[in-house]
Amino acid sequence: MIALEDRTIGNCRLILGDMRDVMPHLPPIQCVVTDPPYPLTSGGNVEHETSMKGIFSHDQYDNKGKIVACDIEWNEFCPLIFNAMDAGHCYMFSNDKNLPDMFDATRAAKFRFHNMLYWRKNTQTPNRFYMKNTEYVGFFFKGKARKILDCGAVQGIYCPADKVTNHPTEKPVSLMRHYIKNSARPDDLVCDPFMGAGASAVAAVREQRRFIGIEIEKEWYDVTCERVAEAVEGKGLTMDMFSEGGAAHG
Repeated sequence: MIALEDRTIGNCRLILGDMRDVMPHLPPIQCVVTDPPYPLTSGGNVEHETSMKGIFSHDQYDNKGKIVACDIEWNEFCPLIFNAMDAGHCYMFSNDKNLPDMFDATRAAKFRFHNMLYWRKNTQTPNRFYMKNTEYVGFFFKGKARKILDCGAVQGIYCPADKVTNHPTEKPVSLMRHYIKNSARPDDLVCDPFMGAGASAVAAVREQRRFIGIEIEKEWYDVTCERVAEAVEGKGLTMDMFSEGGAAHG
């Protein structure tokens, strides 16, 4: 396995590296919650898009469809995720334009489809064809279907898109925690192969679930390690919790 760094903090094993190199060497995973990198719609009349702000402002975004490192396709990472799981649930975030690729790739990888979920944010992305305030979450599974913990949960969830870091596609911890809490049993191992700024890792700490996260960019790996260390200290968890309930290192 090619890992530039590999740290265990509390119940989290955090790996700096390329998921393509790391995933084949992980122990069996029972729950995946991830926001994979995908290209946004590129092009458009940039000259007149004066309303674009934040990460989409003209001085930060070149309108080529990429706001994060994005050199991997759905049909490349979906089989790797599927093969790393022995059974359980998989949540994958996507915008509307990438849904066809997501469904094609998960079907080819042999995932089975449970439901189409969505996250409604408190922010909107300026757009000439209705402003966007929603992200979609494909809910898939491998193996025998098992129910979520809260069977009264609905497809759509409202959750403020509060920013803790400067990561351009940061997800709120409460959102990741919602999915982990519903799908990861106490002894399950949760994985995020595109960890970003670590919202899923912090969520796993708060739900006291074992976690493995992979991040390819050193800047965000360091941010995640710091956030997880703070979360572990805040929860009063022991530093060897990761090994409880079975071996976690592959």
